[in-house]
Amino acid sequence: MSIPNPAYTAEEVRARLGISTVVFIGQDLPWHDLMRQIADAGIVTLEVLDRREEYQEEDPDTMNSIVEAIREAGLTVTSFHSRSVDFQRLGLEAEIERSRRMIDHLIELGGAVWGTHVQIADPATRAGYEALARRYEGQGLSLTIENFGFSGRQDIRSCIDWIDSIGHPAIGQILDVGHERNEQGLNPMTLPGEPTRILREIGPRLRHVHLHDFRDGRDHRPPFEGDLQWREVFRGLREIDYQGAFMFEPECGPDYAETICKVGGVPERIESLLREGAT
Repeated sequence: MSIPNPAYTAEEVRARLGISTVVFIGQDLPWHDLMRQIADAGIVTLEVLDRREEYQEEDPDTMNSIVEAIREAGLTVTSFHSRSVDFQRLGLEAEIERSRRMIDHLIELGGAVWGTHVQIADPATRAGYEALARRYEGQGLSLTIENFGFSGRQDIRSCIDWIDSIGHPAIGQILDVGHERNEQGLNPMTLPGEPTRILREIGPRLRHVHLHDFRDGRDHRPPFEGDLQWREVFRGLREIDYQGAFMFEPECGPDYAETICKVGGVPERIESLLREGAT
């Protein structure tokens, strides 16, 4: 697949630039202050992590302060990241209902991507995703799974095969750029040529990305502090006509404010890299 212009402009990246609320773990500032920092950095959208400290799906009112702060800052919500979902351990019907409450809240906030850390080897996961796909048929929702190739399980290839075996248009993939490993134990997203191959392999199944840098075996670093092939990643996303948000998922502890600023500087940095790498 080829496209007329393989480069994004800074404005195009900025219009889809997002950050996960994982960046705020450990912070005790008011949500209004935190959201204002995001907006001031030029970030436009959020992924909300389903941390019990901030959000309990059985009581959406627990998230009222976050929602109010998001809207006051002029931000939007693109996605929910539901790390605690487990259709087998919690019981299939009960977990479908719990997931439905999360997704309904996501849709109410204007978001359209729901992602989990579920294990695709578990048959209950398939049953749960199929039930949710039927429930939200035709509503533009993406139900996504995340790769975990670093642990010898659920690599990108197995995710692709699982998605294809279901064959439902609502079910797709989150590509986490720090979670894959090759046979030598290296992250292929740091190796020239590999991001292009991987993105072409995923193709239209890709509905969402978790972006962060990677160095010395550590992922979820702020952008441009590691070895990720950033130019190739963004060229590859353009090539496959990826339509989703550029969602950054850095963990940073006390340096959260600096990390937010680094994410805010991504659009201009990416435009520069793509220009330098133009052929």
